[in-house]
Amino acid sequence: MSLKIAILGYIDSNWKVTLINDSKRLGHEIVTIGPDDTHPNFLYQMNDFKLDVPLGNKYDWSWDEIYLKHNLEDFDLVFVLETNMNIYGKKPNEIKDIPVIYIVTDSHRSPDLHILTFKRMHANYLAFGKLYFKRIYEDWIGKDKVFWLPEFADPELFRPIPEIEERYDVIWTGSTGMNSDGTVADLFFGENAWRAIYLKYLEKESKRGIFTFKNYGFTSKKEDYVKVLNKGRIIFHCGGGVSPLQAQAGTRLFEGMSVGKLVLTAYFVDLPYMFKEGEELVSFKPYHHWRHPYTRMFDCEEIKRQIKYYIEHEEERREIGRNARKCIIEKYSVERNINRIKEFVF
Repeated sequence: MSLKIAILGYIDSNWKVTLINDSKRLGHEIVTIGPDDTHPNFLYQMNDFKLDVPLGNKYDWSWDEIYLKHNLEDFDLVFVLETNMNIYGKKPNEIKDIPVIYIVTDSHRSPDLHILTFKRMHANYLAFGKLYFKRIYEDWIGKDKVFWLPEFADPELFRPIPEIEERYDVIWTGSTGMNSDGTVADLFFGENAWRAIYLKYLEKESKRGIFTFKNYGFTSKKEDYVKVLNKGRIIFHCGGGVSPLQAQAGTRLFEGMSVGKLVLTAYFVDLPYMFKEGEELVSFKPYHHWRHPYTRMFDCEEIKRQIKYYIEHEEERREIGRNARKCIIEKYSVERNINRIKEFVF
């Protein structure tokens, strides 16, 4: 069953663009509505994305104002993506029976802010990406109004490209938390500090000849990014979160798995509920330092042991990569998420 879906929000992340484009590819009619500020701090990856209904540089909107901008009466669903766009007030009578789903993935913002946003916009459902917030959302909103909607990748775009040579044992993509001069960006934001630790360690061991390593950073064009992912034997993922204690799955983990590579990731609390450890991905584990019993750190030497093992055991590494891609196709694609929404809402 194809659906007509209005997608509201500030389109500032790859997962949002993937959700929109894949929903269209699956035959759903999509109309995107949101602020269209082109400030580079927010839309450096999204400058080529065009909204169907641009709302200018205004971020606070009532449902009545949105309804006047675009008639929503004949839509089956409205998605509001976790966003800097603030929507408030009750829906007009003309659209009061259309389900509104507030979709959140980011745990950098605490769940109380998402709950407040959900209630302020009078949404019908909240779809959350992090399982460790499940109990909080259920207690504060209700089990009949919240459901898990995991992050995902597009397996048609993020695919193995056999003709591309695997040039490096380990690759890093995305933010490093480092300035161009080698200093840590925003040192008080813990995520950057511990990303910098791992990056410098990988660079140091690479210079010693232990393994080959390449930091690609951000790659803005999607097709170029897919090619980059295919150049590594192992994709390193240290996860989001402001400390190792808050490590989590991120979009790049799903994209790396989708191209059929072994992803070596920082262990995160949702991992055992989402993936088969050692069969679909591999993690490096945290430990408690005796001087800091309330802080969890990751063991860089374990990272090196894992990398050396899977470089030396090629077939085992490739088998995990094949399993990873199969896992994304079966569980963590937009198609599977649309089905999750249908099963819960209708």
